[in-house]
Amino acid sequence: MERHQYCKDENAVAAVRRQLAEYMEHGGRVQMENGEYPLQEALVVDASSLCLCGDVWACNTDPNGVFETDHGTKLRMQGKGFAAIRVGEKTDPISGAVVKNLGVQGDIRGMDTRPYVDFDHPEMMAGLCLSAVRTDQCEFSKLSFCGLANGVCASQNAEIDACLFEKLNVDGCGNGIWFAPRASFYAHIRSCVLADNPYYAFYAEGKGRVIHNLDISDCIFVRSGGAFREGDGRIPAAVLFDHINNCAIDRCLFDDPGTHW
Repeated sequence: MERHQYCKDENAVAAVRRQLAEYMEHGGRVQMENGEYPLQEALVVDASSLCLCGDVWACNTDPNGVFETDHGTKLRMQGKGFAAIRVGEKTDPISGAVVKNLGVQGDIRGMDTRPYVDFDHPEMMAGLCLSAVRTDQCEFSKLSFCGLANGVCASQNAEIDACLFEKLNVDGCGNGIWFAPRASFYAHIRSCVLADNPYYAFYAEGKGRVIHNLDISDCIFVRSGGAFREGDGRIPAAVLFDHINNCAIDRCLFDDPGTHW
């Protein structure tokens, strides 16, 4: 893709990292102006009441992520072995953190994300990753993810308590949302569009974990779950609750499940 006039350089990314570090003690707002930021390692939100936000939502209009937008505040990944935004590293717990108004584009050509999905290491090439600490009443809103192994990943030692994921646009990722934290209580996923994800649009794994009162509502799932093949050892589905109890999926629409472009 040609670099347009709003492309930032590594110095702009370094400035964001410095500001995130400066707000570690008391929190604050890190505002990323409109433009494209090259990313070679994760941006880490590692403090309570820390807000990472863009000027304008970089929302792709193409449903399978082939044509990424030139508009809004976008993170363009330069590599595949990391997550774009990671919440939590050393601070535990993190409460009241916010990530919003950003887009993340993966480092691939074309739209086939299947080769990049590692079901055993879902943190790799994820747009938003929670894998290390307890997050309490955090908010993730108006985020777009395209061309990634996983749009959102919650896994490993993450504990999610009353966090909100809303107005996400997850198009053309191997899995839309991979939800397998160590524990989760009262997480809400609402008003999201998850389209053209060849594996799961949403996968929740509860085996060996404590996941209570997960609520998915008012979401639209389009053309997902169509890349599974007989013998791969997985249950084909657009949305799968695996060993999950006391959770709900409500007021959602499913369009062409089991379809793969």
